[in-house]
Amino acid sequence: MLQLYKEAYAGHPKEVWALAGLTLINRMGTMVLPFLTVYLTTILTFDFSTAGFIASAFGFGSFVGSYYGGKLSSKIGANNVIMLSMLIGGLFFIFLQFFTSFYGLFIMIFLTSMFGEAYRPAMTTAIGDYVPKSATGRSMSLIRLAINLGMAGGPMIGGFVAISLGYNWLFWLDGLTCILAAFIFGAISRHWK
Repeated sequence: MLQLYKEAYAGHPKEVWALAGLTLINRMGTMVLPFLTVYLTTILTFDFSTAGFIASAFGFGSFVGSYYGGKLSSKIGANNVIMLSMLIGGLFFIFLQFFTSFYGLFIMIFLTSMFGEAYRPAMTTAIGDYVPKSATGRSMSLIRLAINLGMAGGPMIGGFVAISLGYNWLFWLDGLTCILAAFIFGAISRHWK
């Protein structure tokens, strides 16, 4: 069984491993979304239906961000979209904690999601740029593994942070991990061809 895993994940180019690591960092930082409705109902005291409606802004923003992330990847390049998505999305995550009104939260969650989720189509495009078509499926499975590991660890860490330090720290950690990942990606991808 270990040999099968080794064969499945061996032989990827360094760019794919870097994208997988970046995705792991990015998704490990996902702490706001799993606790968003809890934050809205307990800290900001919205009722459940209003909190659900506000949280739906994340889905709308994700839809729009995925569309424009794909369009921009073909215009300015996937690497630039990845870096801008994480940088701007991270800043929006930090600023999100300062909004408490219904409309302010809805708009900020929408924008945060729109910029943050532009990352996904750009990352998929980048995989296609660095991997031959015959190996794209293997590389995407590695990225998917990084997403799943990050999404398993991020909320767990977020729960401890929310209990011990408070909900506001979730916004800071989510935003700062995105910004950190953007700078790491900018440094390592500068000489990729």
